[in-house]
Amino acid sequence: TTEAGPVYLNVKLRTVMARSYTVLQYLVIIGGFTFTLSQDRRFRIQVYDEYPEYQEYQEFQDYQEDQPPREEVRHQPVQGPVQLQFKKEERKKEQDFSKIPGVPGVDFPLYHQVPKTGFSCSRVPFVPGMYANPETGCQAYHVCHDGREGHQGASFLCSNGTLFNQKEFACDWWYNVNCHEATKLYGLNGDLTTNPFVPKDRKEAIAREKLRIAVF
Repeated sequence: TTEAGPVYLNVKLRTVMARSYTVLQYLVIIGGFTFTLSQDRRFRIQVYDEYPEYQEYQEFQDYQEDQPPREEVRHQPVQGPVQLQFKKEERKKEQDFSKIPGVPGVDFPLYHQVPKTGFSCSRVPFVPGMYANPETGCQAYHVCHDGREGHQGASFLCSNGTLFNQKEFACDWWYNVNCHEATKLYGLNGDLTTNPFVPKDRKEAIAREKLRIAVF
């Protein structure tokens, strides 16, 4: 019994060593196979090759590391409220009346737009027609038609120094126009030969007919 103990221990130790040697052989084989695969490009794991954003990030990091350190920029504190400076608009040049005979505002009116007056197309004798507005000194005139422009019709303004000549149905120099007679000439809109809305060929036909009647 005393001799059997060491013999059994020796046998057991050999068995364990044999098993360890076998495991070690397996580990060596696996390690060699892994090393072989790592050397073969076909079995390498490509890290980040499919992530261009990561590559760009790495390049940017390398670029920043190569740059010299930036100096810190400090802004001066504002001492007080900032005064904004606005460029003054150039005054519009006044109209030159030196080439217009007469005294502005005395011999002829000076309107820059048609003022509000009591003129109404409902009180004119003929429609369509063109009518001077005596309330503006005949500088303004109105075209009365079908009422779509309102009760005053379409309003217009003659340029400074001119007035609406009711006899000619046009703007004319102020010294050629007697505005006080404008309302008396409203009736010219009822004459087919003078009404500005009658076609020219129609006026010529009427004039020829009147001439034929006068001759015969």
